[in-house]
Amino acid sequence: MDELDQSEWVLRAKQASQNSPWISLQQISQTYGISIRTLRRMQAEDLMPPRTKRGRHLVYRKAEIENVLAVGRRALRQAGR
Repeated sequence: MDELDQSEWVLRAKQASQNSPWISLQQISQTYGISIRTLRRMQAEDLMPPRTKRGRHLVYRKAEIENVLAVGRRALRQAGR
């Protein structure tokens, strides 16, 4: 596989990941700027939606994560008023 084929493969993998309805804890951290430690604390406090296994990876539905984070941000804004 030459360099061009490899970069095309990486691009396709990223696009597939973006189109997927699933998101991992690491992707949540990178996308939303929340530390892994905070996300794990949220898991322990049952503030995260249910997760599922896809292959060997634990993942969440993107829509559910967005809802949880939106509610959390609103609650923080209201508490700060």
